[in-house]
Amino acid sequence: MRRVTGIFCLCLLAGCETPSGGTVATNGSETGSPAPGASASARLPEPSTGQEPANQALLALPTPEVGSGLSDREQQAAFAASQAPHIYMAIQEDGSRPLSVIFAIDEARDGDLSNDPAIRLTPNDGACNPQAMRNYSFPPPYNAPVFSGDQVLNGIRADQLPAFMAIAVSEKIVGLGIRPTLQDTRPQNICTRKLWEAQLENPVQQG
Repeated sequence: MRRVTGIFCLCLLAGCETPSGGTVATNGSETGSPAPGASASARLPEPSTGQEPANQALLALPTPEVGSGLSDREQQAAFAASQAPHIYMAIQEDGSRPLSVIFAIDEARDGDLSNDPAIRLTPNDGACNPQAMRNYSFPPPYNAPVFSGDQVLNGIRADQLPAFMAIAVSEKIVGLGIRPTLQDTRPQNICTRKLWEAQLENPVQQG
């Protein structure tokens, strides 16, 4: 099945640059800033109400086989949530370089990221400067996934993931007092969105 480990292929980030006129992503766009205090999921578009399930499997996750009994929307949502990736995020401050954001995907969904690669984005002068890492130990307050099956059950779709992650980064930076306003997080916000947009456009096939 298709997995999301392709996020750590640096080739996906070759064009990952911060637009000089970009603004903090809201509702999947680059216009306007999210209102302080509002949650990331609260400001994403509502799930579509067409023929597709309200909580479709993220990132081409496997769908129930015919005859499995998982035919209604609630069961499909539960299946998608059980298979959803656990994505961790951390903000890294270093006086010698600009503010960085680190991501990792817990493939086993067991809270142990020692065998999972990570990627660090360090936006500076319009470039995201991705750096592959063998792994990263996420300390508090980053030791819980920012995205997991809970978000799937709340209706977050695959195409909303870049905006969700970008908003989560901005809100975390401001919430921790690292930057005073959401606009001050614009480089990290845009690089995050670009990273996840690239992953959605270039999924890696495995097994």
